[in-house]
Amino acid sequence: MGRTPRQPGIPAGGDGQVALDALVRANLDAELALRPTMASWLGDHGYDDKLDDVRTDAQLREATRLRTLSDQLRALSDDKLTRSGRLDRKILMRRTEAALHELSEMRPLERNPMFYVDIAQAGVDSLVSGERADDASMGTDTLHALNGRLWRIRGLFDEARRNLRGSAPELSVRRAIDNAQALRAFLGETLPHLVAAVPDARLVDDARAASGDAGRALDEFVNWLQRDFQPRAHGELALGPQRFWDRLRLVEDMPGSIDVLIPRVEAAVRDSSRRVDDATKVVVASQPPGPRVDAQRLIEDDRPKAEELFTKTQLLVDQLGAWGRDRAGLPVPPLGLPRVVEMPPQCSGLVQLEANAPLEKHARPAVVYLEPVVRATSEKTRTELLRALNRPTLTVTLAHELLGHFLVGLARRQAPSLMQRVSSSLLLDEGFATYVEHLLLVDSDDPHVRLVAERNLQLRLLRLLASIRFHAQGARLDDIAKLFSDEADLDDSQARRESERIALDPMAGAGALGRLEIERLRIDWQAAHGVDPTSTAFHAALLSYGGAPIELIREELLGGQ
Repeated sequence: MGRTPRQPGIPAGGDGQVALDALVRANLDAELALRPTMASWLGDHGYDDKLDDVRTDAQLREATRLRTLSDQLRALSDDKLTRSGRLDRKILMRRTEAALHELSEMRPLERNPMFYVDIAQAGVDSLVSGERADDASMGTDTLHALNGRLWRIRGLFDEARRNLRGSAPELSVRRAIDNAQALRAFLGETLPHLVAAVPDARLVDDARAASGDAGRALDEFVNWLQRDFQPRAHGELALGPQRFWDRLRLVEDMPGSIDVLIPRVEAAVRDSSRRVDDATKVVVASQPPGPRVDAQRLIEDDRPKAEELFTKTQLLVDQLGAWGRDRAGLPVPPLGLPRVVEMPPQCSGLVQLEANAPLEKHARPAVVYLEPVVRATSEKTRTELLRALNRPTLTVTLAHELLGHFLVGLARRQAPSLMQRVSSSLLLDEGFATYVEHLLLVDSDDPHVRLVAERNLQLRLLRLLASIRFHAQGARLDDIAKLFSDEADLDDSQARRESERIALDPMAGAGALGRLEIERLRIDWQAAHGVDPTSTAFHAALLSYGGAPIELIREELLGGQ
């Protein structure tokens, strides 16, 4: 497997659109060759047997390539481009500048051991997660590619030990150790069951040898982190205000400044907390006479029986599809939303969407995985799972996944250009899914669903506020843990997990920020066009640019207003 990427360059002649299309294609080829795990997630399987190239000289060549590409893009004149081409040029410029900033300013190869563990994890996940539970076995092509990646894990961590020279934050080292050990357990416990039924005995034997070598490489890397790297891990977790805003500006094209964003987010958090209190009172007041039960218990008690879980979940999906099409004005496809199937053992969580990547040539019907409660080993575990899979929570989660992420993914596959298909924006993807939750909340007359949606939206807003306070305003981990416990009533362990998530992922608030930006765009679009902002027309317009950042979509829809 594998391909030789095209060399970038501007074709001779004066056709600017032809030149731009060539740069887009050449850049994508170069990105996929350097980052095969990204290629797999995008649905290009030409590099499925390889892992990302993390050698220092490869990264230096990449920085040089990106600078050359930036110059070439600046040399193109907008008046020689189509309207779609002008947007493509902006997206590629943003992508190029963000990649250069990551290499030159953030420098994760030198500072972040999680960077390498994430590559190994993504290399495995991107191949095995698409193997359906109803398939007889893992495909031989998939296993051949997976074996190639497993054999390369040792080399990945050899390079990691050579590259990691900076002082990483101690928390990121601990998380890298935890994640590496989780991957090690997956290779030792789950993978053997996935490959056992593959009919090619030679491939199965190679898989056993490759996973064994990868497991040992992970053990050695964990030992090195604990013995050599962790004792000198005294780096800062917080990005600082400039770097934090640079992430939003370069990756998402956010206008303005952090000083403008802060009061807007604080006001949204205050309003959300008030709405959660009001929704909680409605739920508690709606229960029949008798001993008072707290709102969370009422939500958890609103659940199906184990034997009815799949049929009732499928019914919820069908109802949400009808609601999204008929009441919310969302572009639900004619054949409806993905069907519900049993979650395969290689996946984790309670609900998970499995849909086609934007470049996937061999498309299969999308599905939503649901944890099979009947697989639980005890009655206690079964009850806990059913409580977590209560009807109101399932309703909001399915709206988020199927009317949010699924529709954005569908829009990327149908985008008018290659650049818009492969572009991705956290603010659009997570923001649109969160925006759909808000649409459901506003339209629903079910107090249980409204409370779950209000709590979800509050938690996402708190993540955004906590991220700003920690990475841009100097708050400590304890400060933001207290924010979650005070405002969202999380217990100490939950609040600590949320605070650590914020510290390690500055973009953890992307869902809330994206939702705020979409709602702002909807209001401005209504004012400019004089039509219902929740109509099919607005959603179709918003999703007509694939994975473009929201701010660039705003320029297209409103002419820079």
